[in-house]
Amino acid sequence: MKLKSFSLALMVAMLASSCANEEVIESNSDVRGNAIGFRPMVGHAKRSVETTINNLGDFAVYAKGVHPQGALYTSFLIGNEDGGEVAKFDKSEIVDGKGTWTLDRNVYWPSNMDHVLFWAYTTLQRDNNTNVSESSDKGTLSSGTISFDGNTGPQITGFEPAKADLTATSETGIWQDGLNQKDLLIAFTSQDKNTGNTVGLNFKHALSQINITAQQVNKANNDHRIVKIKGAWIVNTKNKGNLSAGFSWDPDTHKATEKPEWTLDNTSAGHYGSYNKDQVGLDATAAKGLLGDGGNLMIIPQTVSEYNGTDGDTGAYILLLCRVELKHAGDTHTGNDGDLGDIAIPGDGYHYHQQFPVTSAYNKEEYGFTCVKLNATWEMGKRYTYTLDICGRESGAGVYPPEISNDMLNELVPAGEQTNIIRTRPTDKKVGDPVLDEPIKFSVSVDDWSEDGEWKPGNGTF
Repeated sequence: MKLKSFSLALMVAMLASSCANEEVIESNSDVRGNAIGFRPMVGHAKRSVETTINNLGDFAVYAKGVHPQGALYTSFLIGNEDGGEVAKFDKSEIVDGKGTWTLDRNVYWPSNMDHVLFWAYTTLQRDNNTNVSESSDKGTLSSGTISFDGNTGPQITGFEPAKADLTATSETGIWQDGLNQKDLLIAFTSQDKNTGNTVGLNFKHALSQINITAQQVNKANNDHRIVKIKGAWIVNTKNKGNLSAGFSWDPDTHKATEKPEWTLDNTSAGHYGSYNKDQVGLDATAAKGLLGDGGNLMIIPQTVSEYNGTDGDTGAYILLLCRVELKHAGDTHTGNDGDLGDIAIPGDGYHYHQQFPVTSAYNKEEYGFTCVKLNATWEMGKRYTYTLDICGRESGAGVYPPEISNDMLNELVPAGEQTNIIRTRPTDKKVGDPVLDEPIKFSVSVDDWSEDGEWKPGNGTF
């Protein structure tokens, strides 16, 4: 899919300041009287609530001018220390990838400025049916607070990806953190006056996107294990952080650099994932998504160290709420095992052993927690897909996780869904031991959010 650009007309009167902060109103340097406009681009993300050129909502814009001698003006052309000015969709149709967003005032290029720096940011989308942008009590941000540092540019503090409300009813029977999370898009460009009044803004995704899938890879023909999964979470991530634009300006060379960087709140360890009222059954033919339809996670970029297999450790792991059964032919069970209570004989020509969770009797409603250790670095603007091999030819069902407290259980599973969750272990098993015979194995794929793996320029050049 090729990404298309569109024009953004901004109508705003622009104030400039001298190096001594003396504000002066400058005349428009464009003899044709054209206002400054923007031509944004958005990288593509494969999720149901992705932000694309067709549903980009309101976004906020900062702008600062450069004195012809090279110094950056201290006052703002657009916005102020507390935030940018909001550009709103004017409710016209998107035609050939082009549409119009407007501010509340015309912005013209001042005659005494040869160079202007622009920043933009948003988490908002608009409804394609109504063309009305989502609202947010954070302006164009769904979380965090925006400010502007004169040395490093815009700063977003206290940003935290959203979680599902487990106290609310779910019409789909799935409580997905991912569907409540928003793309955080940021853009920066520096432009000379002689390049024209259309400013290219290349929006980038500031978060990492994560998906979790599972299958029984190369399952042996005589292996009749049945795996059912009701929940999947990434545990012990940092869920709050500050994003700095990392901007710097060299007045001698008139060169601007920008390297966005996250600083994590190390006191905010948490977990993100999805709980499904109905189980997801695995097979050997294709990987099944464990986070619901389009529920990929938006996580703050970070490096996590893996859980070390002991109780109370704060290392990262993928936590699963699952069930494993063994299916055998015959309406009766024969052999030297005696009268096993973990067998169900439903009269369908087979009988079923409950392998996990380990309890004294077969109960098709029972599920237990297992996990796989996770050591990873998630980068900004990258998509990571973890494919778990559970009970495949050379894999098992994972290891026992650290103790799941009542408080943690309430943050993973709605209260009304907790009845048949087994948190106890057999007496010969401890935290970190394999649930069955082997740990879960997994592979991970990494790519950019843009479908073709390449960012397109925001200035309309293809």
